[in-house]
Amino acid sequence: MSHLFDRIREVRGMNYGDYAYIEAFPGAGYQFFPSANVARHSQIFEVWIRPVTPENAQMALRIAIYELDKLIKNGLTQEEFETVREYLMKNVFVMTATQAQQLGYAIDSAFYGTPEYTQFMRDRLQKLTLADVNNAIKKHLSASNLQVVVIAKDAKDLKDKLLKDTFSPIKYDGEKPKELLDEDQVIGNLKLGIKSVDITPVTDIFK
Repeated sequence: MSHLFDRIREVRGMNYGDYAYIEAFPGAGYQFFPSANVARHSQIFEVWIRPVTPENAQMALRIAIYELDKLIKNGLTQEEFETVREYLMKNVFVMTATQAQQLGYAIDSAFYGTPEYTQFMRDRLQKLTLADVNNAIKKHLSASNLQVVVIAKDAKDLKDKLLKDTFSPIKYDGEKPKELLDEDQVIGNLKLGIKSVDITPVTDIFK
């Protein structure tokens, strides 16, 4: 279902998966669904890029931002909207398959003051329109006002590359279509405009 998954993993073979979420997802990478009872008054939009080789780190970031910018400018197509909505309409039942999950979402519904979760979500999804989604994307998402966190072995080298903002090449083991190679040239030259990078040693993270 992930567009980033397709563009970074499937088309370019750079890693094992890439995802975007419009909600806080503690534990992402270790479970398929966000946990219930992580109630918030506001949500976040987050993009996860699974590990890539160090030489492709800057390019992977550029691809993610390039695709985000395209989404904001162009929005979803009607076909994409229908596909995602159909998936979500079914997925609410998967997310509440166990009694523990049902109880968790019942507690969330009580906190938010909303009706029973599965019916509420299906009713809202049924009323949702393509224009609603694309307007929300333009209103709430940004390809420039971002915070980026990267885990890297050689953080100093990556910092230098990000601040220099020079072209980031990408090499493939096999043949790739000219259309993709041309797109790589455009993305590789995309200016990220990063002004400041802080390096935090891993030993300081868990103090």
